[in-house]
Amino acid sequence: MGDKMFIYVVKPGDTLNSIARKFGMDVNTLIEINDISNPNTIVVGEALIILQNLNSIYIVQKGDTLSSIARKYNIPLQELLDINPSLTPPYQLKIGQKLVVEPNEEDRKRILLNGFAYSSSSTEEVANALTDLTFLSIFAYRYNENGNINEIADDRLVRLTENYESSPLMVITNQNEKGSFSSEQADMLLKSPEKQDRLIRDIVSKLKETPYTGLVVDFEYVLPIDVNLYVEFLQKVKDGLKNAGKFLLFVALAPKYSSNQKGLLYEAHDYERIGKIADYVILMTYEWGYTYGPPMAVSPIREVERVIEYAITMIPKQKIMLGYPNYGYDFTLPYVKGKSKAKSIVNREMPEFAKKKHAVIQYDEYQQSPFFKYKEDGVEHIVYFSDARSIYAKSKLIQEYNLAGISIWTLNKYYAPIFEIVTSLYIVNKITDEG
Repeated sequence: MGDKMFIYVVKPGDTLNSIARKFGMDVNTLIEINDISNPNTIVVGEALIILQNLNSIYIVQKGDTLSSIARKYNIPLQELLDINPSLTPPYQLKIGQKLVVEPNEEDRKRILLNGFAYSSSSTEEVANALTDLTFLSIFAYRYNENGNINEIADDRLVRLTENYESSPLMVITNQNEKGSFSSEQADMLLKSPEKQDRLIRDIVSKLKETPYTGLVVDFEYVLPIDVNLYVEFLQKVKDGLKNAGKFLLFVALAPKYSSNQKGLLYEAHDYERIGKIADYVILMTYEWGYTYGPPMAVSPIREVERVIEYAITMIPKQKIMLGYPNYGYDFTLPYVKGKSKAKSIVNREMPEFAKKKHAVIQYDEYQQSPFFKYKEDGVEHIVYFSDARSIYAKSKLIQEYNLAGISIWTLNKYYAPIFEIVTSLYIVNKITDEG
Protein backbone atom coordinates (compact mmCIF):
# COMPACT_ATOMS: atom_id res chain seq x y z
CA MET A 1 0.00 0.00 0.00
CA GLY A 2 1.22 3.54 -0.72
CA ASP A 3 2.24 6.30 1.63
CA LYS A 4 -0.40 8.74 2.84
CA MET A 5 0.47 12.42 3.07
CA PHE A 6 -0.95 15.01 5.40
CA ILE A 7 0.27 18.23 7.00
CA TYR A 8 1.14 18.60 10.69
CA VAL A 9 1.64 21.97 12.39
CA VAL A 10 4.39 22.02 15.02
CA LYS A 11 3.17 22.55 18.58
CA PRO A 12 5.06 23.75 21.69
CA GLY A 13 7.31 20.98 23.02
CA ASP A 14 7.51 19.12 19.70
CA THR A 15 10.82 17.85 18.38
CA LEU A 16 11.52 16.14 15.09
CA ASN A 17 12.11 12.89 16.95
CA SER A 18 8.83 13.13 18.87
CA ILE A 19 6.90 13.96 15.70
CA ALA A 20 8.53 11.09 13.81
CA ARG A 21 7.67 8.67 16.65
CA LYS A 22 4.10 9.94 16.83
CA PHE A 23 3.46 9.16 13.19
CA GLY A 24 5.71 6.13 12.80
CA MET A 25 8.10 7.88 10.43
CA ASP A 26 11.83 7.62 10.04
CA VAL A 27 13.22 10.95 11.29
CA ASN A 28 15.64 11.21 8.36
CA THR A 29 12.73 10.89 5.92
CA LEU A 30 10.87 13.59 7.84
CA ILE A 31 13.90 15.87 7.50
CA GLU A 32 14.38 15.11 3.81
CA ILE A 33 10.82 15.62 2.55
CA ASN A 34 10.51 18.89 4.49
CA ASP A 35 13.88 20.26 3.38
CA ILE A 36 15.01 20.87 6.96
CA SER A 37 18.59 22.12 6.83
CA ASN A 38 19.04 22.23 10.60
CA PRO A 39 17.13 19.60 12.65
CA ASN A 40 17.36 21.85 15.72
CA THR A 41 15.46 24.73 14.15
CA ILE A 42 11.85 23.59 13.91
CA VAL A 43 9.50 26.37 14.96
CA VAL A 44 6.11 26.44 16.61
CA GLY A 45 3.59 26.96 13.81
CA GLU A 46 5.81 25.38 11.14
CA ALA A 47 3.96 23.10 8.71
CA LEU A 48 5.50 19.67 8.14
CA ILE A 49 4.59 17.04 5.56
CA ILE A 50 3.92 13.67 7.18
CA LEU A 51 4.05 10.40 5.27
CA GLN A 52 2.55 7.30 6.79
CA ASN A 53 2.71 3.85 5.29
CA LEU A 54 -0.86 2.83 5.88
CA ASN A 55 -3.08 0.11 4.62
CA SER A 56 -6.12 1.12 2.62
CA ILE A 57 -8.65 0.66 5.44
CA TYR A 58 -9.50 3.28 8.07
CA ILE A 59 -11.41 2.43 11.26
CA VAL A 60 -13.84 5.21 12.20
CA GLN A 61 -13.03 6.79 15.57
CA LYS A 62 -15.13 8.86 17.95
CA GLY A 63 -15.60 12.38 16.60
CA ASP A 64 -14.78 11.47 13.01
CA THR A 65 -16.75 12.97 10.15
CA LEU A 66 -16.46 12.21 6.45
CA SER A 67 -14.95 15.66 5.94
CA SER A 68 -12.33 15.21 8.66
CA ILE A 69 -11.33 11.78 7.29
CA ALA A 70 -11.10 13.19 3.74
CA ARG A 71 -8.88 16.04 4.98
CA LYS A 72 -6.67 13.70 6.96
CA TYR A 73 -5.92 11.56 3.90
CA ASN A 74 -5.95 14.40 1.35
CA ILE A 75 -8.80 12.71 -0.53
CA PRO A 76 -11.54 14.90 -2.03
CA LEU A 77 -14.79 14.27 -0.19
CA GLN A 78 -16.58 13.14 -3.35
CA GLU A 79 -13.74 10.71 -4.07
CA LEU A 80 -14.06 9.26 -0.56
CA LEU A 81 -17.76 8.68 -1.23
CA ASP A 82 -17.01 7.19 -4.66
CA ILE A 83 -14.56 4.59 -3.31
CA ASN A 84 -16.97 3.67 -0.50
CA PRO A 85 -20.23 2.85 -2.35
CA SER A 86 -21.73 1.49 0.88
CA LEU A 87 -21.95 5.09 2.12
CA THR A 88 -25.40 6.49 1.40
CA PRO A 89 -27.28 9.58 2.56
CA PRO A 90 -27.47 10.80 5.29
CA TYR A 91 -23.88 9.48 5.58
CA GLN A 92 -23.94 8.71 9.29
CA LEU A 93 -20.73 7.07 10.50
CA LYS A 94 -20.44 4.48 13.26
CA ILE A 95 -17.44 3.97 15.53
CA GLY A 96 -15.54 0.93 14.26
CA GLN A 97 -16.90 1.26 10.73
CA LYS A 98 -14.31 0.43 8.05
CA LEU A 99 -13.70 2.84 5.19
CA VAL A 100 -11.45 2.56 2.14
CA VAL A 101 -9.09 5.54 2.19
CA GLU A 102 -6.70 4.71 -0.63
CA PRO A 103 -7.90 6.10 -3.97
CA ASN A 104 -6.93 4.54 -7.27
CA GLU A 105 -3.55 6.00 -8.25
CA GLU A 106 -4.55 6.05 -11.90
CA ASP A 107 -7.47 8.35 -11.07
CA ARG A 108 -5.05 11.17 -10.31
CA LYS A 109 -4.98 13.96 -12.86
CA ARG A 110 -1.95 14.11 -15.15
CA ILE A 111 -0.27 17.50 -15.29
CA LEU A 112 2.76 19.30 -16.72
CA LEU A 113 5.33 20.70 -14.31
CA ASN A 114 7.72 23.44 -15.39
CA GLY A 115 10.44 25.14 -13.40
CA PHE A 116 12.59 28.17 -14.20
CA ALA A 117 16.29 28.10 -13.44
CA TYR A 118 18.95 30.68 -14.16
CA SER A 119 21.72 29.53 -16.47
CA SER A 120 24.00 30.05 -13.44
CA SER A 121 21.85 27.96 -11.05
CA SER A 122 23.54 25.17 -9.09
CA THR A 123 23.61 21.79 -10.82
CA GLU A 124 22.66 20.08 -7.54
CA GLU A 125 19.68 22.34 -6.85
CA VAL A 126 18.29 21.91 -10.37
CA ALA A 127 18.97 18.17 -10.48
CA ASN A 128 16.86 17.67 -7.33
CA ALA A 129 13.90 19.25 -9.12
CA LEU A 130 14.43 17.54 -12.47
CA THR A 131 13.35 14.20 -11.04
CA ASP A 132 9.79 15.53 -11.13
CA LEU A 133 9.85 18.18 -13.87
CA THR A 134 8.32 17.92 -17.32
CA PHE A 135 10.11 21.07 -18.50
CA LEU A 136 13.13 23.07 -17.37
CA SER A 137 13.02 26.69 -18.59
CA ILE A 138 16.55 28.12 -18.65
CA PHE A 139 16.55 31.85 -17.97
CA ALA A 140 17.28 33.74 -20.13
CA TYR A 141 18.33 34.86 -23.60
CA ARG A 142 17.93 38.51 -24.57
CA TYR A 143 18.57 40.35 -27.82
CA ASN A 144 20.70 43.33 -28.84
CA GLU A 145 19.84 46.47 -30.80
CA ASN A 146 20.06 44.51 -34.07
CA GLY A 147 17.69 41.77 -32.93
CA ASN A 148 20.40 39.13 -32.53
CA ILE A 149 20.35 36.96 -29.40
CA ASN A 150 23.12 37.20 -26.85
CA GLU A 151 24.56 33.82 -25.96
CA ILE A 152 24.26 32.39 -22.44
CA ALA A 153 26.05 29.45 -20.83
CA ASP A 154 23.10 27.05 -20.97
CA ASP A 155 24.87 23.87 -22.14
CA ARG A 156 25.36 22.50 -18.62
CA LEU A 157 21.67 22.59 -17.67
CA VAL A 158 20.48 21.51 -21.12
CA ARG A 159 22.67 18.38 -20.87
CA LEU A 160 21.49 17.80 -17.30
CA THR A 161 17.86 17.41 -18.41
CA GLU A 162 18.78 14.41 -20.55
CA ASN A 163 19.51 12.37 -17.40
CA TYR A 164 15.99 12.92 -16.04
CA GLU A 165 13.71 12.56 -19.08
CA SER A 166 12.87 16.24 -18.72
CA SER A 167 12.60 18.68 -21.59
CA PRO A 168 14.61 21.94 -21.71
CA LEU A 169 12.92 25.13 -22.87
CA MET A 170 14.70 28.19 -24.25
CA VAL A 171 13.59 31.51 -22.71
CA ILE A 172 13.71 34.85 -24.56
CA THR A 173 13.06 38.14 -22.72
CA ASN A 174 12.97 41.86 -23.43
CA GLN A 175 15.59 42.54 -20.78
CA ASN A 176 18.16 45.24 -21.41
CA GLU A 177 21.91 45.05 -20.82
CA LYS A 178 21.38 45.67 -17.10
CA GLY A 179 19.05 42.68 -16.85
CA SER A 180 15.88 44.75 -16.34
CA PHE A 181 12.69 44.20 -18.31
CA SER A 182 12.53 47.16 -20.67
CA SER A 183 9.58 48.75 -22.47
CA GLU A 184 12.05 50.45 -24.81
CA GLN A 185 13.79 47.16 -25.63
CA ALA A 186 10.44 45.61 -26.59
CA ASP A 187 9.30 48.68 -28.51
CA MET A 188 12.51 48.77 -30.54
CA LEU A 189 11.98 45.17 -31.64
CA LEU A 190 8.24 45.29 -32.22
CA LYS A 191 8.50 48.29 -34.55
CA SER A 192 11.12 46.63 -36.76
CA PRO A 193 10.08 43.63 -38.92
CA GLU A 194 13.74 43.21 -39.94
CA LYS A 195 14.91 42.87 -36.32
CA GLN A 196 12.07 40.46 -35.57
CA ASP A 197 13.05 38.29 -38.53
CA ARG A 198 16.65 38.30 -37.35
CA LEU A 199 15.64 37.35 -33.81
CA ILE A 200 13.36 34.54 -34.97
CA ARG A 201 16.11 33.16 -37.22
CA ASP A 202 18.52 33.16 -34.26
CA ILE A 203 15.96 31.47 -32.02
CA VAL A 204 15.21 28.76 -34.59
CA SER A 205 18.93 28.14 -35.11
CA LYS A 206 19.45 27.76 -31.37
CA LEU A 207 16.48 25.39 -31.04
CA LYS A 208 17.75 23.23 -33.87
CA GLU A 209 21.32 22.97 -32.61
CA THR A 210 20.37 22.03 -29.02
CA PRO A 211 17.93 19.54 -27.44
CA TYR A 212 15.51 22.39 -26.68
CA THR A 213 11.92 21.35 -27.36
CA GLY A 214 10.34 24.75 -27.20
CA LEU A 215 10.49 28.44 -26.43
CA VAL A 216 9.18 30.59 -23.58
CA VAL A 217 8.54 34.21 -24.53
CA ASP A 218 8.66 36.36 -21.38
CA PHE A 219 8.14 39.98 -22.46
CA GLU A 220 7.13 42.24 -19.58
CA TYR A 221 6.22 45.95 -19.38
CA VAL A 222 5.39 46.07 -23.10
CA LEU A 223 3.93 49.46 -23.94
CA PRO A 224 0.11 49.45 -24.22
CA ILE A 225 0.35 51.07 -27.67
CA ASP A 226 2.34 48.01 -28.80
CA VAL A 227 -0.39 45.48 -27.94
CA ASN A 228 -1.18 44.65 -31.57
CA LEU A 229 2.48 44.58 -32.56
CA TYR A 230 3.20 42.16 -29.72
CA VAL A 231 0.43 39.78 -30.79
CA GLU A 232 1.65 39.94 -34.40
CA PHE A 233 5.21 39.23 -33.24
CA LEU A 234 4.06 36.16 -31.29
CA GLN A 235 2.24 34.89 -34.39
CA LYS A 236 5.45 35.29 -36.39
CA VAL A 237 7.35 33.38 -33.69
CA LYS A 238 4.74 30.63 -33.75
CA ASP A 239 4.94 30.36 -37.54
CA GLY A 240 8.74 30.25 -37.37
CA LEU A 241 8.67 27.44 -34.81
CA LYS A 242 6.11 25.49 -36.81
CA ASN A 243 8.15 25.74 -39.99
CA ALA A 244 11.27 24.62 -38.14
CA GLY A 245 9.77 21.53 -36.55
CA LYS A 246 7.65 20.45 -33.61
CA PHE A 247 8.71 23.17 -31.19
CA LEU A 248 6.30 24.32 -28.46
CA LEU A 249 5.55 27.97 -27.77
CA PHE A 250 4.96 29.11 -24.18
CA VAL A 251 4.06 32.73 -23.36
CA ALA A 252 4.34 34.23 -19.86
CA LEU A 253 1.36 36.44 -18.94
CA ALA A 254 0.94 39.08 -16.25
CA PRO A 255 -1.82 38.23 -13.72
CA LYS A 256 -4.92 40.05 -15.01
CA TYR A 257 -8.47 40.14 -13.69
CA SER A 258 -10.14 41.61 -16.79
CA SER A 259 -9.59 42.54 -20.42
CA ASN A 260 -9.61 46.27 -19.70
CA GLN A 261 -7.23 46.18 -16.73
CA LYS A 262 -5.01 49.26 -16.77
CA GLY A 263 -1.28 49.33 -16.11
CA LEU A 264 1.97 48.94 -17.99
CA LEU A 265 2.35 45.35 -16.81
CA TYR A 266 -1.06 44.25 -18.12
CA GLU A 267 -2.38 46.11 -21.14
CA ALA A 268 -0.21 44.56 -23.87
CA HIS A 269 -0.93 41.02 -22.61
CA ASP A 270 -4.07 40.23 -24.59
CA TYR A 271 -5.16 36.94 -23.02
CA GLU A 272 -7.63 35.95 -25.73
CA ARG A 273 -5.42 36.55 -28.77
CA ILE A 274 -2.22 35.28 -27.17
CA GLY A 275 -4.09 32.22 -25.89
CA LYS A 276 -5.03 31.32 -29.47
CA ILE A 277 -1.39 31.53 -30.62
CA ALA A 278 0.50 29.86 -27.77
CA ASP A 279 0.63 26.14 -27.06
CA TYR A 280 0.73 27.01 -23.36
CA VAL A 281 0.56 30.16 -21.29
CA ILE A 282 2.21 30.66 -17.90
CA LEU A 283 0.19 32.84 -15.55
CA MET A 284 2.68 34.76 -13.42
CA THR A 285 0.45 34.58 -10.34
CA TYR A 286 2.85 36.11 -7.87
CA GLU A 287 4.29 39.47 -6.80
CA TRP A 288 1.22 40.89 -5.09
CA GLY A 289 3.59 41.19 -2.18
CA TYR A 290 6.78 42.57 -3.76
CA THR A 291 9.99 44.48 -3.03
CA TYR A 292 8.51 47.98 -2.98
CA GLY A 293 4.92 47.12 -2.19
CA PRO A 294 2.85 46.95 1.01
CA PRO A 295 3.23 43.87 3.22
CA MET A 296 1.15 40.95 1.98
CA ALA A 297 1.51 37.40 0.67
CA VAL A 298 3.44 36.98 -2.57
CA SER A 299 0.64 34.87 -4.01
CA PRO A 300 -2.61 35.34 -2.04
CA ILE A 301 -4.99 32.61 -3.06
CA ARG A 302 -8.07 34.78 -3.58
CA GLU A 303 -6.18 36.99 -6.04
CA VAL A 304 -4.80 33.90 -7.79
CA GLU A 305 -8.33 32.54 -8.18
CA ARG A 306 -9.55 35.85 -9.62
CA VAL A 307 -6.85 35.60 -12.29
CA ILE A 308 -7.73 31.98 -13.08
CA GLU A 309 -11.43 32.75 -13.29
CA TYR A 310 -10.76 35.46 -15.85
CA ALA A 311 -8.13 33.45 -17.75
CA ILE A 312 -10.38 30.44 -18.34
CA THR A 313 -12.94 32.68 -20.08
CA MET A 314 -10.26 33.75 -22.57
CA ILE A 315 -7.89 30.79 -22.91
CA PRO A 316 -8.57 27.03 -23.15
CA LYS A 317 -7.98 25.45 -19.73
CA GLN A 318 -5.69 22.79 -21.18
CA LYS A 319 -3.24 25.55 -22.18
CA ILE A 320 -2.97 27.25 -18.78
CA MET A 321 -0.07 26.68 -16.38
CA LEU A 322 -0.31 28.27 -12.94
CA GLY A 323 2.71 30.15 -11.59
CA TYR A 324 4.14 29.21 -8.17
CA PRO A 325 6.52 31.47 -6.20
CA ASN A 326 9.41 29.74 -4.43
CA TYR A 327 10.27 32.73 -2.24
CA GLY A 328 8.87 35.21 0.25
CA TYR A 329 9.54 38.71 1.51
CA ASP A 330 10.68 40.32 4.76
CA PHE A 331 8.76 43.63 5.03
CA THR A 332 9.46 46.46 7.47
CA LEU A 333 6.62 48.15 9.36
CA PRO A 334 5.07 50.61 9.08
CA TYR A 335 5.05 50.55 5.29
CA VAL A 336 6.02 53.87 3.69
CA LYS A 337 5.28 54.09 -0.03
CA GLY A 338 8.36 54.99 -2.02
CA LYS A 339 10.69 54.35 0.90
CA SER A 340 10.05 50.85 2.24
CA LYS A 341 12.00 48.03 0.58
CA ALA A 342 11.35 44.37 1.34
CA LYS A 343 14.06 41.71 1.26
CA SER A 344 13.50 38.50 -0.70
CA ILE A 345 14.15 35.20 1.12
CA VAL A 346 13.78 31.68 -0.28
CA ASN A 347 11.18 29.38 1.28
CA ARG A 348 13.70 26.78 2.41
CA GLU A 349 15.42 29.26 4.73
CA MET A 350 12.27 30.61 6.40
CA PRO A 351 11.91 28.25 9.42
CA GLU A 352 15.55 28.71 10.42
CA PHE A 353 15.19 32.46 9.96
CA ALA A 354 12.06 32.47 12.17
CA LYS A 355 13.90 30.45 14.82
CA LYS A 356 16.81 32.91 14.76
CA LYS A 357 14.37 35.79 15.32
CA HIS A 358 12.54 33.90 18.13
CA ALA A 359 9.33 34.10 16.12
CA VAL A 360 6.26 31.86 16.02
CA ILE A 361 4.92 31.03 12.56
CA GLN A 362 1.25 31.91 12.07
CA TYR A 363 -1.09 31.25 9.16
CA ASP A 364 -3.29 33.76 7.34
CA GLU A 365 -6.34 31.74 6.30
CA TYR A 366 -7.68 34.48 4.04
CA GLN A 367 -4.49 34.78 1.98
CA GLN A 368 -3.58 31.10 2.56
CA SER A 369 -0.06 32.13 3.51
CA PRO A 370 2.20 31.56 6.53
CA PHE A 371 3.83 34.59 8.14
CA PHE A 372 5.74 35.63 11.23
CA LYS A 373 6.68 38.86 12.96
CA TYR A 374 9.82 39.98 14.73
CA LYS A 375 11.48 43.16 15.95
CA GLU A 376 15.08 44.14 15.29
CA ASP A 377 16.87 47.37 16.21
CA GLY A 378 13.52 48.88 17.15
CA VAL A 379 12.00 48.12 13.72
CA GLU A 380 8.98 45.83 13.31
CA HIS A 381 9.12 43.22 10.55
CA ILE A 382 6.54 40.88 8.99
CA VAL A 383 7.60 38.00 6.75
CA TYR A 384 5.31 36.26 4.25
CA PHE A 385 6.34 33.05 2.48
CA SER A 386 5.04 29.66 1.26
CA ASP A 387 4.87 26.39 3.17
CA ALA A 388 3.18 23.01 2.82
CA ARG A 389 -0.25 24.48 3.62
CA SER A 390 -0.16 27.27 1.05
CA ILE A 391 1.41 24.98 -1.57
CA TYR A 392 -1.33 22.41 -1.00
CA ALA A 393 -4.06 25.06 -1.30
CA LYS A 394 -2.70 26.34 -4.62
CA SER A 395 -2.03 22.84 -5.92
CA LYS A 396 -5.70 21.95 -5.49
CA LEU A 397 -6.61 24.77 -7.88
CA ILE A 398 -5.17 22.75 -10.78
CA GLN A 399 -7.77 20.04 -10.18
CA GLU A 400 -10.56 22.47 -9.35
CA TYR A 401 -10.15 24.47 -12.57
CA ASN A 402 -8.82 21.58 -14.69
CA LEU A 403 -5.65 23.43 -15.71
CA ALA A 404 -2.69 22.01 -17.63
CA GLY A 405 -0.15 22.29 -14.85
CA ILE A 406 2.23 24.32 -12.74
CA SER A 407 5.25 26.55 -13.35
CA ILE A 408 7.70 27.30 -10.51
CA TRP A 409 9.68 30.53 -10.18
CA THR A 410 12.47 29.65 -9.43
CA LEU A 411 14.52 26.51 -8.82
CA ASN A 412 17.55 28.52 -7.69
CA LYS A 413 17.00 26.99 -4.26
CA TYR A 414 15.24 23.62 -4.33
CA TYR A 415 12.30 23.33 -1.92
CA ALA A 416 11.20 19.71 -1.44
CA PRO A 417 7.65 20.33 -0.09
CA ILE A 418 6.55 21.75 -3.46
CA PHE A 419 7.42 18.51 -5.21
CA GLU A 420 6.21 16.22 -2.40
CA ILE A 421 2.78 17.82 -2.46
CA VAL A 422 2.41 18.18 -6.22
CA THR A 423 3.41 14.58 -6.88
CA SER A 424 1.11 13.31 -4.12
CA LEU A 425 -1.86 14.99 -5.80
CA TYR A 426 -0.97 14.51 -9.47
CA ILE A 427 0.93 12.36 -11.90
CA VAL A 428 3.52 14.54 -13.64
CA ASN A 429 3.96 13.71 -17.31
CA LYS A 430 7.47 13.28 -18.62
CA ILE A 431 8.50 13.83 -22.23
CA THR A 432 8.55 10.06 -22.76
CA ASP A 433 4.89 9.74 -21.77
CA GLU A 434 2.46 9.25 -24.61
CA GLY A 435 0.12 12.14 -25.19
